[in-house]
Amino acid sequence: MDLDQAATQLQSTLERQKPHEFGSTWIYMYVPKVYWYVWKNVRTELGDIDWDRLTVKLDRSLQAKWTRRKRRTTPYSDPFEVERVLRKYLDKRYVFFTVDREDGEVRNLISVALVRLAQKGNVRAEEELLELIVFMAEDWIDRFPRLWKWRWHSDRLREKCRDCIHRYRYTGTFPGYLYKTLEFSAMIFPKPQLLDDEKMNGGRRKVDDVIQDQETGENRMADYNKYCSSSMAS
Repeated sequence: MDLDQAATQLQSTLERQKPHEFGSTWIYMYVPKVYWYVWKNVRTELGDIDWDRLTVKLDRSLQAKWTRRKRRTTPYSDPFEVERVLRKYLDKRYVFFTVDREDGEVRNLISVALVRLAQKGNVRAEEELLELIVFMAEDWIDRFPRLWKWRWHSDRLREKCRDCIHRYRYTGTFPGYLYKTLEFSAMIFPKPQLLDDEKMNGGRRKVDDVIQDQETGENRMADYNKYCSSSMAS
């Protein structure tokens, strides 16, 4: 048995059994051959069972049913743990700064490896990943119209990325999960008021109403009601 065969056998059993959700214990009970294959042969650099390498091969609808055993985590800082996980990717971090689709698999492998460490409580892994994905997200915001509203909420971007790190289970790639989260968040942001927006009559732009206050030297929007009221009073 190899990993592809294990994934095929697991998928077949899931489609037949139709569980509401499944995890490692479910696999042990219903597909023991797959469980023992992964237990013996599919490990992370830290020696943990790497279920992500198996679940990524399932159909997306089945990936969404995957659940991990929840553990209480105590924050800790271990740079050597991060170094061990990233050792084989040290020259691959550029994938977070490119748009090449061929780099997507490596981008996801690095992301998930750091996500799992962060979820265990390693704050160094969390900060390492945040530096990479915030830069990536800022590039997305500049390039993709559906994310443009984030330009006016950039102070919230890092915290949203941090939330994604801790909430991610497995529903597709981590970069894909992050993108969709940012997209949905942008949909509920109010439309920003831009100076290039036209006023209601369509004849003037808001920027045309910017004036400089002669007393303070500051730029502000003209208050025509104020001036009309003053003129009528005089």
